[in-house]
This record gives sequence, structure tokens and C-alpha cells, in this order.
Amino acid sequence: MASGGEVRPATRRIPLNFLSKMNPPKFDRVDDIADLTFLNEASVVHNLRLRYGSGAIYTYSSLFLVAINPYQSLPLYSDAIVQQYRNKRRDENPPHIFAVAERAWVHMGEERENQSILITGESGAGKTENTKKVIQYLAAIATDVRGDAAAHVRSPSLAAAASSGSFGSFGAGLPRSNSANRKSLGGAPQQQQLTAKGRLGLLERQILQANPILEAFGNAQTQRNNNSSRFGKFIRISFAPDGSIA
Repeated sequence: MASGGEVRPATRRIPLNFLSKMNPPKFDRVDDIADLTFLNEASVVHNLRLRYGSGAIYTYSSLFLVAINPYQSLPLYSDAIVQQYRNKRRDENPPHIFAVAERAWVHMGEERENQSILITGESGAGKTENTKKVIQYLAAIATDVRGDAAAHVRSPSLAAAASSGSFGSFGAGLPRSNSANRKSLGGAPQQQQLTAKGRLGLLERQILQANPILEAFGNAQTQRNNNSSRFGKFIRISFAPDGSIA
């Protein structure tokens, strides 16, 4: 502070080798960090900060999905959002955990191989919540394909591991659903008006409801998180030939 009460901005000298190149403004808030011209820690954090400030908590980093915990409920996981990501390519929608689950489901059906999703991060990053969203999405689309006429060989299991940050593997060889098949089923028009939660069968609901029970055995309060997982979880989901959860 100078004489007379005038406040002068603080200056700081930084060595040149500490600076990083900045991307042009046209790259602000890009969906995929890999699209940045200059890829460095500063540009990555800057892009994540801009996206988070605009309400976008998910950002792709090539094959990975970066999630920033908003510490509040957001309207990103409704039945309408589930349908928005169903049977869509990754680049057709904004980054989302549902897109990751959809690609695992697609690859499972096309490659007839088990798939794995790994969810990792520090305490309070949102691993447990994103694990729940993956299970929610898989349960919803498995319910959608139930009853579809498709003769496939029994597929391997679709497993998910959520360990203080991991999420496991999924089954393969599942039939891909399509709107034509669903429309041809008796009673389909009435079913389409139901929400995903309303369509869930007993087994799907049990899978979704089992997670709080698992949490009760090992979650604890930490300085960052009131419901922090203190143990690793591995979840495997197997599917029947008709695409329903077995």
C-alpha cells in the first residue's frame, strides 16, 4: 500500500521456464483436453476451470473421462438423459459418465468380451457417486432390452470394480436393442411412458439398492467427505442372452 492509502497491485517475478504456452480463446471449454494445441498442466487446469464454471463437470481426456465433484445435486442423471446417450456415439453428446457406460455396453456386444471401467481419484472426488451412475445406466438399458427377440450365445459378465477409486468389468455378447423391436412388443407403448426407475425389475432394483449396504461396512467421515469409502469395491454384473441382468 502506497502513501495516501493508494492500493497498488502486487507484482511477482516468475522465471521464464516456469511459464507455459497459452491456447487461443477458440479452445476455451473444449470437450476433449486432447484437442488443445498446447497441452500442459496450466492449459488443462484452465480448461477444466472454465468448464466447471459453466456447469460442465465432465471433460474427456482422450480415452479418459475427467469428473470434478460439484458437491451439489445436478439434473444430469434423469431418465431423459439416459435415453439421450442410448445408442449414441461418444461425439454426439457432451462428456458424461453415461457415455462411458454406453461405450462399454456397445463394445461388450460387438466384441463379445468382458469390459472394465476403472473409477479412481482422491477422497471426495466422487468415485462412489459415479459408480452408482454407471450401475443406474446399465440397469436402465438392460431393462430396455428385456424381451427383445435376439438369439445370442450367453455373454461373459459385465463387472465393475470401485476401489477407493476403481470400477470393474462387464459381460459380453449382449443383443443391441432397437426401437423397431421395442415397438413390436405387446404393451410397449405403455412401457415407453414409464421412467427407467419404474421399468426396473426386482433384480435391477436390488443391485442399485445394494450399494448403500456395502457403504455401511466401510465408509467413514473424513475432512473432505462425510461418506468416504475406506475400502475397495469390485462389482460384476452378468447379463442373460436376452440382455437382461442375470
